[in-house]
Amino acid sequence: MTGSFLLDRSMLQFTVITGDLRILWHLIPPWMGLRCTKAFLWLVGHDKLVVSKERLRWCLSGADTCAICKMKAESTLYALHDCPRIEAPEMAFVKAQKTKAYFKRFQVKFKRRREGKTYYRARTRLINQDKNKYNTPKYRFVVRFDIIAEIISASIIGDIVLAATYGHELPRYGLEVGLTNYAAAYCTGLLLAHWVLKMLEMDEEYEGNVEAIGEDFSVEPAESRRPFRALLDVGLVRTTTRNGVFGALKGALDGGLDIPHSDKRFSGFSKDGKQLDPKVHRKYIYGGHVAAYMRNLMEDEPEKYQTHFSEYIKRGIEADDMEELYKKVHAAIRAEPTAKKSKKEPPKENKRYNLKRLTYEERKARLIERLNALNSATGVDDDDEDVEHVENVVQHT
Repeated sequence: MTGSFLLDRSMLQFTVITGDLRILWHLIPPWMGLRCTKAFLWLVGHDKLVVSKERLRWCLSGADTCAICKMKAESTLYALHDCPRIEAPEMAFVKAQKTKAYFKRFQVKFKRRREGKTYYRARTRLINQDKNKYNTPKYRFVVRFDIIAEIISASIIGDIVLAATYGHELPRYGLEVGLTNYAAAYCTGLLLAHWVLKMLEMDEEYEGNVEAIGEDFSVEPAESRRPFRALLDVGLVRTTTRNGVFGALKGALDGGLDIPHSDKRFSGFSKDGKQLDPKVHRKYIYGGHVAAYMRNLMEDEPEKYQTHFSEYIKRGIEADDMEELYKKVHAAIRAEPTAKKSKKEPPKENKRYNLKRLTYEERKARLIERLNALNSATGVDDDDEDVEHVENVVQHT
């Protein structure tokens, strides 16, 4: 199958079979490695297996009947599948790895793990709290995509969400397109940080990093209150360099939250130099990578640019406007990081998908109406006697 397999050599191995073909199944397993499987599959696929029909053609036997059942002519298919007395050939190759005892003791994973939503091994280590802290909440900075950033603490009755921000909230601050890239993730984390600090009345003490210059930033504790601390929870996301999860982390750090971290996964970190390049990181924060891609498409593939960036073109956003756009968004978030409740009007009429339950009087009147309609259809006059008769029928029913 790979070019190194020789047919004549394998055929010599099979020509030693004499008489009973059951020797074939004892001959193949001792071969080492893939040689046995490759030879057997090649012979079966090319119909070159040494069966009684082939032995008769080569004048090695006097009959072409199956040597085991003595019933029909033995072909490759008959020897492998149709012969009633031969065992399944795969039993010679496949060993039963999962026995009945395995399946009796098999335990399925938790539902949210099967759905790919919760990584329980990491969650257990993130929510464990020291007993001497007397039920103090242990907060997690949770980031999911499409961009959701939350501050959550675990309790015995379930998780409690302190605050949550979403990427689709960014149009309120001037960012209407590109709501899932690295720069948008930074804005979402920045919004959450300022929102939480304002909620806890810590926004004046911890302003965070006022201007994003791409360098690593960690908040320093003030004299009165310690900074709000949370642990990064990425769930089942692959923590690769330049992942949007770390864009949201950088935004939360610049917003004033205290999150233990390393700069190894930020955009611009060099694996060879083992240090962060602030210029490259700053370019990603202000959407420079998107602007560079826009310029390349405009020069090389104008048609693809028209389809990929149609929403940008509709709003008049060009590659040179990206940095100024994100600066305005950051300033708007810092100016008013408040949650806006959605005004959802109640429905005018409640929808009903089942029949309304009738009262006894309504059912009685409905039955009288149906009986009268039936009588009129049969040509019976609606006399007083007929009406009394209908009412008596209804009473008895």
